[in-house]
Amino acid sequence: MSANRKDSSSSCCDVDRETTAERVHCSKCGDTTADGTGFCPVCSSKEQTPPTATATLGPCVMVIFGGSGDLAHRKLLPALLNLRRDDLLADSFAVIGVATRRWTDGDYRSSLFGESGSDEESWLEERTYYLSGDFRSQGTYEFLAERLGQIDHSHRTEGNYLFYLSTAPAFFSEIPAQLHAQ
Repeated sequence: MSANRKDSSSSCCDVDRETTAERVHCSKCGDTTADGTGFCPVCSSKEQTPPTATATLGPCVMVIFGGSGDLAHRKLLPALLNLRRDDLLADSFAVIGVATRRWTDGDYRSSLFGESGSDEESWLEERTYYLSGDFRSQGTYEFLAERLGQIDHSHRTEGNYLFYLSTAPAFFSEIPAQLHAQ
């Protein structure tokens, strides 16, 4: 429910001003929302285009724990490809997947990219690595530190790391604790 009030700051006449956010009508179902976000709670459609990013991510290695899983394949990889397509990933960017499957870098790349088709896929494939290990083993993190040093050197990522946990919740405290211990 919106409330109207008279604007007392007007000098020559009284002006009605609505005190609630701008009302948006959903073009899909016709419902009216008053939150101004453009999200329709009735049909769950989004009426507004999300803001576009303009800054390129700086040098970085993205470490994906659970990198061989479904989330990495269905969501993270397409998102990274879209960021590259929009020129939002720096040339000094790389990815390393860490998971328990006994794969090599080549196995991991094949599972993610298959037969590379686009320029973006080829670009990202060249910067993608894999580390097989147990999330509870200190040796995994020691080897990760070594691999990160190598990737840092070859891709000039300046020691910047983004850690993404795509694992079972049971590892949510273990992985950061092991990283902190390094």
